[in-house]
Amino acid sequence: MSVFKAAFNISFFTLISRITGFIRDIIIAYKLGAGPVSDILFIALKIPNFFRRTFAEGAFSQSFVPTYAKIMVGQNFSEANKFANHIFFFFIIILTCLIIIFEVFMPNILMVFAPGFSDVPEKFQQTIDLCRVTFPYIIFISIVSLINGVLNSYKIFIPGSIMPIIYNFMLIISLYIFYDLTYNHAYSIAYGLLLTGVIQVISIYLIALRKNIKLLPKFDPSLKKESKKFLFILLPAILAASIIQLNSMADTIIATLIPNAVSYLYYSDRLIQLPLSLLGIALSTAMLPTMSQEIKKNNFREAQNIMNKAINIGLFFALPAMIGLFLLCEEIVFTLFTRGEFNEVTAYATANLIQIYSIAIPAFILIKILMTEFYARRNMKTPIKISFFILLLNISLNLILIKFYSFLGIAIATVISSWLNVLFLLILIIKKDYNSFKKFNFSILLKILLNSICLILLILIAKQYIADFIRFDFSKKIFYLTIIISSSGLIYLFLALLTKIFVLKDLVKTSNQA
Repeated sequence: MSVFKAAFNISFFTLISRITGFIRDIIIAYKLGAGPVSDILFIALKIPNFFRRTFAEGAFSQSFVPTYAKIMVGQNFSEANKFANHIFFFFIIILTCLIIIFEVFMPNILMVFAPGFSDVPEKFQQTIDLCRVTFPYIIFISIVSLINGVLNSYKIFIPGSIMPIIYNFMLIISLYIFYDLTYNHAYSIAYGLLLTGVIQVISIYLIALRKNIKLLPKFDPSLKKESKKFLFILLPAILAASIIQLNSMADTIIATLIPNAVSYLYYSDRLIQLPLSLLGIALSTAMLPTMSQEIKKNNFREAQNIMNKAINIGLFFALPAMIGLFLLCEEIVFTLFTRGEFNEVTAYATANLIQIYSIAIPAFILIKILMTEFYARRNMKTPIKISFFILLLNISLNLILIKFYSFLGIAIATVISSWLNVLFLLILIIKKDYNSFKKFNFSILLKILLNSICLILLILIAKQYIADFIRFDFSKKIFYLTIIISSSGLIYLFLALLTKIFVLKDLVKTSNQA
């Protein structure tokens, strides 16, 4: 399976997961809106997800997949699985200890993650109680990430893409199932999260068994040398991933100082994450094992070709995503969320955040792609240095800008720091001679930029005919928004065909092979 066929398959299932995710968030917005209860819930969900992205999907995946793939070279599947079982053993021990520490010291930990809540004792205590329910989810999703990492090494990507779909459906169901027991929507979701974790583990484990991959935690003293090598890669990767995720977490921490800002950030993040998940994560997930194997074989030219192609594919979709969210932010928010407890004040606040965050969408996707270059070469030090500097910059900008722009300053800081991150990664990739980009197809990039300008003009013209969009009823909003988005997308694809952008041809070829 080629890198771009794999990315296509991942993106397809990610799209389904995002659609179900929107349904989940629409229901949450209807039930909770933006207020103290929603702020508490989103913090309770954010903390285990922070460690999931940092450790399970971040550092562990980026360290485990290249190491496992390296052992697999030469068809050494038995040794590779022994290594996976050995790591699984330590995985369970570390995560169990982490859960115990957090359950005991949750009040102290929340003084770091939600300092703004401590001024309201009742709100702070409710956050502690809810976080103690949600945090054990990390052990389930981490096991899922381990098994998925093994599947990815065999170029099996679809099961991992299905897991978020299970997550979304289970949280929707939990809102109704557990409400009769808790009479609290936040607790309904929290208990549902634990049930979701159990179902996800069982599902992906059964899929692995069907692929003749049997993973069980088992200590193997003969793998001492391999374990040391893995830890040598993992520890810097944890530091790098934690710094990267702290950038996002820092936004939430600072948002706790502003009433309702945590909820505004959550709802805006749902829309911003769509193109990032469909493109950035899909491409980087598919690229990592393939690039690792090509570099292991000293086939550096092919690794560079994969990188160059991924950048153009990423930008081909990232730029229209940025334009669409920037120009249609209010229309999208009012259509998707504005009902029930989600009022107009919340809608405008969320739309303003989306408009600013959208400027960083191409940067987010490029960061995912460019970081893969370092991870595939098992160079963890460089991403750590860059990420640490960007973290300090982001926090500093946050603290300065919220004084002038309130919660909007958080988004502005993220945009600035993200684009600087891209710049530093590009400079270091060239400086380290990983990729000179001499073979990069700049003519394709120019065509993408010109087509994107045409897209801007098209949407601006269309908006002239829906000046009273906010006053439309729901069915009318859906109709006009669907027409604008679909027609703009089709015209953009037509322009790509007209200007002979190779990306379109490759994607059609890939979809036929999928």
